[in-house]
Amino acid sequence: MDLDALAALAGTLGPESTGSAARRPGSAGPAPARLFSTWEITDRILPMAPNHLRRSLRANPDWPQGRSQEDGRLRWFTLDEVHALRRAFAASGGARHLPDRPPGAPLILTLVHPRPGTGKTTTAAHLAQGAAMAGYRVLVLDLAPSGRLSQLLGAPDPAPALPLLAAQAARHLRDENRLRLSRGEPVLTPDADLDGAEVRAPSPTAWAGVDLLGGGLTLAPADQKIAGWQHLIRSWRPWEALRAGLDAAGHLAPSDGPALLSPDAGYDLILIDTPPALGPLTLSAVIAADILLMPFAATSAEIAATSRGLTLLRSEIAAIETREGLAARALGETPRRFTWSALRTLLTRFDPATQTRAATGIQTQMGETLLMPRQEAVPLLADPDGPGTIYGLDYRTVGRDRHAALRRDPDAIQAAVHALMAEVWREKLAEAALDGPAG
Repeated sequence: MDLDALAALAGTLGPESTGSAARRPGSAGPAPARLFSTWEITDRILPMAPNHLRRSLRANPDWPQGRSQEDGRLRWFTLDEVHALRRAFAASGGARHLPDRPPGAPLILTLVHPRPGTGKTTTAAHLAQGAAMAGYRVLVLDLAPSGRLSQLLGAPDPAPALPLLAAQAARHLRDENRLRLSRGEPVLTPDADLDGAEVRAPSPTAWAGVDLLGGGLTLAPADQKIAGWQHLIRSWRPWEALRAGLDAAGHLAPSDGPALLSPDAGYDLILIDTPPALGPLTLSAVIAADILLMPFAATSAEIAATSRGLTLLRSEIAAIETREGLAARALGETPRRFTWSALRTLLTRFDPATQTRAATGIQTQMGETLLMPRQEAVPLLADPDGPGTIYGLDYRTVGRDRHAALRRDPDAIQAAVHALMAEVWREKLAEAALDGPAG
């Protein structure tokens, strides 16, 4: 998947639109950690007969036993305890309870859209929470200054993400200053962000298995800072810095299987939510991605805005390719092309009563690039005092039937994304096998 694919996809969505959408204010407060009952575990997370879980718990008193609430007929577990149960069942031969995780490095999935209000952040939260419940270990980068994703995951003040890039810029600055000193030239003076840039360990969230790097409002001037660093350090390429920073921090270490099985586990998935802009920070996240996901709504304004966004994204990355190509050819090297393993779009805030016809037409035009599941609009999630995400909703609040109906769309999206992840892993594994003998 390359820039030509972006151009073709933009063309399927029609002409540009000058419409705009105002940013909706985010709800206040972090998402609280919630418990999972034996019913929800056996019905949704570790599918099995409830009696089988009860017998297994009685036979293995060293396994997490949960706690009783209300009438005592159900036992309730934290997500960390659910992970322990998953590991225990896997160790006793229940491999079907492990997520589909071929060997390899964690995949980077970046959500991008230059327009606010597309459901991007809520989708990111659902993907992170759903992946955790499926048994994946997830690192989330909340690069949007609103910090909304950090709130939804229950970590409103996480370790900052910008040092991932700043540390790479600082390393290039030190190398450049060594050269300057060797030539007797004055050294370049770093700003406060580069002087002693420190990459901190990701912060835990309310969702066991999901860690977070963010920054909130401190990310608002990120694009200006990155542009300043690039002007100061001519050898530094900001569009490569985020992936390089993740690699330097050890977050791209490969795994032979699901990370939750290893005591010193890394991650299976790195999920990045970007700001509604195409500045250097977003472009670095886009270029770092293995999978690009662009959520949008099936309205004429959103369709046109998404077409314009894809066109702008292609233009920005093509400009980087051109500059890099000129430099590479001057050095006798092969020009670089930016590619992704997969590019997908997703319909969000879908209203089946009014948008089915439009969605069907979009599906016909875009084919497999548009994920088949559609996330219907959920008024409950617009409530500032609500759960924020469907997975954060305790089913006792709405009843089992209503909860199952609300989970239908995000569960289908999870299944589609997880299948795509497994496909990308296997493709990378096959490519590595082909490259192996030549290496």
